[in-house]
Amino acid sequence: MKASLFFFLKVIGVYAILVFPWPGVMNAYSAVFRTVGDYTFGSPGFFGPGSMSRFHPLPVDAPHRDQGYDTDLVLKNLTLDRHREILFKSRHAYLPTAMFLALVLATGLPWARRGKALLWGLLWMHLFLGFKMALLLADAFSGGALMTLELSNTTKQALSLASKIISQAAAPSFIVPVIVWGLTIFRGEDLADFARGFQRKVAK
Repeated sequence: MKASLFFFLKVIGVYAILVFPWPGVMNAYSAVFRTVGDYTFGSPGFFGPGSMSRFHPLPVDAPHRDQGYDTDLVLKNLTLDRHREILFKSRHAYLPTAMFLALVLATGLPWARRGKALLWGLLWMHLFLGFKMALLLADAFSGGALMTLELSNTTKQALSLASKIISQAAAPSFIVPVIVWGLTIFRGEDLADFARGFQRKVAK
């Protein structure tokens, strides 16, 4: 019980350090976020013929900037000459990554194990974040005046539901880091050791 509480406190402490508003950190992360977003999703036609998405920095004096929004996501239907803007907080991509980092760094295992977990885990975390953004963009391009993706009603409803649950809800951003942490840092023998220790405690 004490070990679990100590681990929990360590996670909170490391997480607090990582999410503290250090000067320049979020600006740098936001710039990387927009660059990767443009590189991944910015190709014309990625979400159907005529579609284009661009990740622009939100000006410092822009409305809603004081609410944490730092990215202006511009979606275009080039065929119909229409566009839509979505304000985004890159911090929403940073927080789940910070949660995963805090879990790994607080785990009392050799640094070699933790280093390997960090490499694989960060890869999986960014694949998850890319999947979240892809759902959000696909949902936006699948209906309304912007529509470049022609989907059946059933597929469109399923896509909208998935976007609301995975891309827009807060829970997955905290659940997925825990799952990735567990899958990347623990081995089968760790679970066996835990089970044996639990059995000994029960036997007492």
